[in-house]
Amino acid sequence: MEKEFNYKEYCDAHGHHWLGEEPDPDSYFGFVYLVLNISNGKAYIGKKSYWGIRRKRIKNRKNRKVYRISNKWEFYTTSSKVINKEIEEKGIDDFIFIILENCSDKMDLSLKEIQWQLNFDVLKSLDENEEKVFYNNAIGNYKFSPPEEVSEKTRKKQSDMTKGKLNPNYGKSHTEEAKKLIGAASKLRGITEETRAKMLETKRKKTKIFEFEHENGDLFIGSIAEIAEFADSCTHTFSELVRGKTRDKTCVSGYANVLTRKGWKFNGLLGLREEIPTESMGLHKAKKGKKK
Repeated sequence: MEKEFNYKEYCDAHGHHWLGEEPDPDSYFGFVYLVLNISNGKAYIGKKSYWGIRRKRIKNRKNRKVYRISNKWEFYTTSSKVINKEIEEKGIDDFIFIILENCSDKMDLSLKEIQWQLNFDVLKSLDENEEKVFYNNAIGNYKFSPPEEVSEKTRKKQSDMTKGKLNPNYGKSHTEEAKKLIGAASKLRGITEETRAKMLETKRKKTKIFEFEHENGDLFIGSIAEIAEFADSCTHTFSELVRGKTRDKTCVSGYANVLTRKGWKFNGLLGLREEIPTESMGLHKAKKGKKK
């Protein structure tokens, strides 16, 4: 008859409670482990480093001294709060601690932990009672839960619960305002390129047009966006505006403040684009000898 595992005897004999691969803190950075609850068959896969890094202040030294200390791996249980609570309530004798694999460095440790968790399918594995086999609720440090697979029987039950009078919206109707909003939203779905072009043209016609006048008689007429585009090609008058903090294309006053120092005057809003003749848009040079 196989001898029953005695936790205390094993710890006294080995100086730690780990089964599986032999612990080797002198050759490895850490290890991937499995904790098994022998009372219910549930398990947990995690990782543990053998050593931790500490930094100590040294007198007359700018940088701190770096040294390593033991991470108390010998009797480490797990990072799972659920398991640690069960250990407190039931005792540690119901648990077995197994080293699955020793790892050479920090990156290797993180990768191997994820590999073992994926190999065991820790998030989805179920027993014969449709209960989770593992305590894990994350892969590595990425916490998420997979979507639950709903059976056809459950889907039908959920559907029947919202049919007819059981539906919370049964017998109710939308207000006229809500109907208009729903109708407007539905009209925007699947609109053609031709319709989209008409919408953009309508929006363009409603664009506000402004006028700037230079002290030498020059005029510039256009939208804020056109003024910004013109600014890039007129560095002798607009360089401060382009490189400055007033490049907000929605703020006319920002342009007016800078242009005033360059001899330009903001004449205000002329109207909408549909009201202004096309030939009036853009830069209009004053005739030589005729200053406005």
